[in-house]
Amino acid sequence: MKQGTCEFGGFDSIAHCSGGHGGNVCSDLIIDGAREQEFLDDKTHCEYQMDELPEDSPRYGALKAEVRGYEKVLEIIKQKKGGNKK
Repeated sequence: MKQGTCEFGGFDSIAHCSGGHGGNVCSDLIIDGAREQEFLDDKTHCEYQMDELPEDSPRYGALKAEVRGYEKVLEIIKQKKGGNKK
């Protein structure tokens, strides 16, 4: 994570740090590949929550950005491991 201040107030949401809102990954983001399973579990949890919400709700949109963020982080971890499996 970024040292000092962040315009988003720190790591409240993986979506901002990882570009889940459609932007780029923060240049100050440090990803701990040892937490890959935790990221997978969190992504799955967000997807379960989305299943219970209408697609046009603000919460659904926020969770969708979180899922995209987790997908980006997981892809970075896979690239660093040298794998392309999905």
